[in-house]
Amino acid sequence: MILPRDLLDLVWDFGYFVRTKTHPIADLAYMIDIQRSVPAVFLRVSLPASPIFDIKWEFLRDQEYSYSTLYIPNPYVLGNPYHPSDGICEYVNPWAFTMYRLFQLLRIRTVRDNLRTYPAILLRKINRHFNSGIHYWNNAFHHLWTKDVFVNPNSYHPENTADEELIELACSQLAQAGYFSHS
Repeated sequence: MILPRDLLDLVWDFGYFVRTKTHPIADLAYMIDIQRSVPAVFLRVSLPASPIFDIKWEFLRDQEYSYSTLYIPNPYVLGNPYHPSDGICEYVNPWAFTMYRLFQLLRIRTVRDNLRTYPAILLRKINRHFNSGIHYWNNAFHHLWTKDVFVNPNSYHPENTADEELIELACSQLAQAGYFSHS
């Protein structure tokens, strides 16, 4: 049974207070595609959703952590509930600081010998990725995270057991990561 677009828009309006620009089912498929492609370890736990009341987002930028109740579980993370992509605030990047920690744990010799670059250049690429939106994932994945170094636990020098777990988790998720389709 296929529901008409108008009915789906009503359901999305009632359930999420959001009307999608694309077909609601296409948006749902797009979010599932992102969840399957982007490693959850690279994503923030929560993101701000569009509020149901009128508020200036410029104000929220300054008070971001004071209004954490406006946040929803990050819908880009595999296993989290769906939320329409048009209902997620674009000014907050979805990335966690995990990629910086992985950079800190990379062996210098690995960066120079295997990646054939300088640490500062690699850090610039990671900064570019961190300061971009979710749509930049395919580019970052292609130019950075597809390198075999990042999925090899021997490329890192853990400082404690938490680092060992992070490395194992990141390597396994990056090994399963891929590209997603653009909406």
